[in-house]
Amino acid sequence: MLLKLTQMTILLLLLSPNLSPASLSPQMYAPIVGRWRIELNIKGKNLSLEFETDGHGVYGYGTGYFVLYTGDSRSREYPAAWSNWDPQKISISTEIVLPGERGSQGRTLVLRTTLAPGEEIKGDAIMIDERQMIDKGTFTMKRLLRPEEIMKKKR
Repeated sequence: MLLKLTQMTILLLLLSPNLSPASLSPQMYAPIVGRWRIELNIKGKNLSLEFETDGHGVYGYGTGYFVLYTGDSRSREYPAAWSNWDPQKISISTEIVLPGERGSQGRTLVLRTTLAPGEEIKGDAIMIDERQMIDKGTFTMKRLLRPEEIMKKKR
């Protein structure tokens, strides 16, 4: 009887979280944390952006920034917000100024995706202009820096 009780105790200790080396550690960073290259296609126009976040935020919501590459040296950062309250779904939004035929235009950009295994992430893009007109498109994201590399860079 004592042997069975001892065996059960050892088994429970091995299977209990945070009590043994066999336990799984919780995810340290949200899946979006890092630096990403984003290729965006809306209405036949391709845009290249980078998005970076170090995970600052609470309960699946955080901040980061976009860099829009326009092909010249006038690239600039745009603040962004992200949410990951559902473990498999990510949404990122920003207010961004795009060069247009009639000067620069301010727009709201929203990227939405559902995570799947693999490094490349694909999803839907929505661009809303100042007149509340909506253009839909797609995007792909490829990780450039992992969370650990972002944290080292911040030090």
